[in-house]
Amino acid sequence: MVGELQRGARDGTYALRGRGGRPALLVLGEEAAGTGGVLSRRAWRHFAAAGALSLAAVFMLARTL
Repeated sequence: MVGELQRGARDGTYALRGRGGRPALLVLGEEAAGTGGVLSRRAWRHFAAAGALSLAAVFMLARTL
């Protein structure tokens, strides 16, 4: 589950919501391992892209200074 619990309108009730009011990610059953692998690979790709952009920024700043 990826999301946050927020208190509901009545006492003792809660709502599961994703960030920014979007739906929360909820994986049930045997698909959890496969979905976890997909999300992990996607996260590593984003991390690599951020690293490449950081290196490009360092290169551009080094050339201008």
